[in-house]
Parts: sequence; structure tokens; C-alpha cells
Amino acid sequence: RREQLPLVREALTAFPDLSTPAARELHRAGIRTLQWGLGSAAEVTEMQARVRHFCAQRPNGPHALEMRMHAAIAANDRAAVAALLPDFKARVGAHSKALRLELWLAAKQGDHKRAYRIAGELGRRSYALSLDGRGLDLRPLNATPKAAQWRRRHDRILLFTCFRNERAFAPWFLDHYRGLGVERFFIVDNLSDDGTADYLAAQKDVTAFASADSYVGTVAGIRWINELIRRYGQDNWCVLADSDEELVLPLPRHSRESGNPENKAGALRLDSRLRGNDGSSASPLRNFVDGMAARGEEALPAYMLDTFPGDMAALKGFQPGDAPLPLSGLIDTDYFFSGYILCPFLRVRGGAQDRLFGHHETLEKAPILRGGPGPGGQPRFYTRCHDLNYARVSPQRAVLLHHKLLREALDLHQESLQQENLRENPQQDAAGAPWRVDSRGRWCQQRHANYRKSGHLSPAAEIPRGPHTIPYESPAQLHRLGLLGHPGRA
Repeated sequence: RREQLPLVREALTAFPDLSTPAARELHRAGIRTLQWGLGSAAEVTEMQARVRHFCAQRPNGPHALEMRMHAAIAANDRAAVAALLPDFKARVGAHSKALRLELWLAAKQGDHKRAYRIAGELGRRSYALSLDGRGLDLRPLNATPKAAQWRRRHDRILLFTCFRNERAFAPWFLDHYRGLGVERFFIVDNLSDDGTADYLAAQKDVTAFASADSYVGTVAGIRWINELIRRYGQDNWCVLADSDEELVLPLPRHSRESGNPENKAGALRLDSRLRGNDGSSASPLRNFVDGMAARGEEALPAYMLDTFPGDMAALKGFQPGDAPLPLSGLIDTDYFFSGYILCPFLRVRGGAQDRLFGHHETLEKAPILRGGPGPGGQPRFYTRCHDLNYARVSPQRAVLLHHKLLREALDLHQESLQQENLRENPQQDAAGAPWRVDSRGRWCQQRHANYRKSGHLSPAAEIPRGPHTIPYESPAQLHRLGLLGHPGRA
């Protein structure tokens, strides 16, 4: 949390002498904490200064070299990493830390065959729980295509996700991604009791599964996702998005400059067809992934851009299937981008959740992945919700409009109605449905508890606007702000 960073700085300042092992470990842990929360260029400069202070007192240690390289990665300085890596490898040998640094450098240098070899070696050295599909509870809820027959289908656009009590968002979610060009959905329902499972099972383009597995035990659902990609996603384009995430693709330059009509959600839809490279009509996703394939790209990085409501009173009229943006159309634009050692090699901080709740959320993701193995047979897979083991990453970045705060506000509004009903009818049973996040990890539950304690999302509240708050308009607006597309290009 952001309010903890002053304590970290105070501790580092109070113990400048690194002559004891305890002081050195304090500085290493403190610098790692600062690196995790980098939210501005000034914080990058501060972190680099603290690394230099550590290295000045311990210049020949492997920890000093490692910290200098991580500081260089945050600044995307591959020349510095290339200069320091041989010395670090000479000191630690073929340690996994050295291999991860070498993987980052190979990817940045465009040596993807070498990067895949290193990713394969790292995979052989460690057990990947996220890739272990043994013992998973995946019970079909409707007609399920046979995996062997599905593997003969290639180059399709498939979406994989997991739901729990998402009946309110599911109709909009499916409509939005159908409009982008998703051809089939593979969705795991995890113990919903609000009709989500029945709704999904009735959709002709949805292959639905039920699971009673622990959400935490499946690495936040990634074990389900990787297993379904293994069965159905080989040699296909796999889209990964949560129920409150609205994918906004980078626009072609001619679309940004010619003023082509755009909808509020941020993409040209199927009902306003684009032309494919071969002259045939194609969806926005089809045009985009065809371009990725032509450039040899296998994954698209993105980040969650928080939206929030401007008028909490308007939430009373929300109905299942309603689009989120008309109700939750405000965004903060003060996002900071830095490099990161894990694929897709991007770290993003900022936004409304950071400002309102002090949460240093992990915002970066890879919502599009080419399923199947890379060179040498090394599979591409999600190690967790935000990282991949390795893939050739597009230099462009997309946006996931993140309607989490609207989702939380709607939950609170529903709970308020239930409490009011109980006051009027005290004879009714007060036991309600489980909290939507009660099966998740401790930090996730604490984060959601903070939403409620803040009071910002209660039905009678008004979420305060910040100096960087603006209404969301279109993808072209995000391009102009430098938040979408190629970094540094308007």
C-alpha cells in the first residue's frame, strides 16, 4: 500500500551503514519494495540513488550487481544489463536469477530462439503449479467439443475466463467480446448461486464448465485457463479477460487520423465492418491478430485502466446486460510505465484505485496469447494472471477498461437494499449468499474490505475526482494521451 512507502524510506534512512548482515538485508528488502511500487519518474530516480548507495558500500557483491540490473530493467536500459550480466554470471554461475536476467535481455535484443531456450531451461528447473491440470474439477455444463477434434481447428479467436456470481455482467461481457470478434467462449463457473451457470450453459457460443475447486488453489483460476488452452487453444488466438474488463485495442493509424466512427466502448464493432488484408470483411480482433501474426508477435501486453462512476444515484437503474461505461465513465490518466523482468516485461502503476485507496495494484496483463508451443516445443502459458513464461511480445499495448469499482458499488447497493428489506420484514431469514470474493486470497479479501470501509462506494457517496480525472471518450483519446498503442507515440 502507498502509505507504507514512507515507513520503508524512513527505515532505509535510519540505517545508512551496511556493515552488518541485518542492515544489508533491510536495504535489499526496502529497495525491492520501492521497485514494486514505482509510480513516477521521481520514484525511479530515488530507487536508482538507493541502489547506488548500496553498491558504493558493497561494490563487488552479487546482490549489488543484481540490484543494478533490476534498476536498469525498470528504466528499460538493455545496454546497462548487457554490460553487467557477464560479471554477475561469473559470480553466481547458471543460477535461475541469472537465467531470468538473460531471458529479459534476449527478448529485448530480439533473440527469441535463445529466449525460448532459456525459458525451457527455467521450466525444467522448477515446478509450475499454474500448468498442472491434474485433478482439476471441470464438469461440462453444456455440449462440449471433443478436444481431439478441436485441435484440427486453427487460427480461431477464443476467449477463456472464469466467473463467480457474474449474472449482472455476463450478458454485456459476451456481447462486447462477440462484437470484437471472439468466435467461442470457454468459461468456468466457480460455485455461482445467482443463475450465472444456467445463463452460460444456454448460450450457443459458450462452452461452460462447473468447478468446485478452490479459487486460491487454482492460482486465481489460471490452472483452469491453462488446461482449457491446452485442450482447445493450440494454434489459436486466446483472449483472457475477467468479467469486469473491457478490451480496447490499439487503432490503426488511418483510423485514428480519418475520424472513423467509434463507439463509446472503444472499438469498431462487427456491425461496422473492417476490411481484412485479403479484402474480405473482418472483425476488429481478426484484423489485429492477423497483423500480430504477420509481424511474428505471440502476445499482446495491456494494463487495467480503472473506471469509476460519476453519479452513484444512477446505479439504482442498473439492469443485467447494461453496458458499464454509461454509468462508470470517468478515468484517471496519471499512469506510469516501467520495465519488469517477467514477461510481458511491463509494469504499470497509477489510476483511480491508487489515488482513492492507496492500492499498488498489479495492473499489467497479457490479454491475447497465441496458444501452442514455441520453438523447441516449449509451451506458452500463463504463470499467473499477470505474467507469461515467455512469448514474443508486441511492442504495442492495449487497455482493459476496468469496471471493478462499479462492480463493488453495485454489490454494496444490492446489500443496502437487502438490509432495508430486512428492516421492513424482520421475519425473513437474514442469511444471504456468500460474498463474491470469500474464496479468494487474504490480500484480495483485504483489498475488497478496504473498498467498503472507505465509504467512497456506498450508495449515498460521491467518489472524489482527482486532478487527472477526465471522462472517457474513445480509443483515439487514449492514443492522444499516450495510454494506448506504441509507447511514446500519439
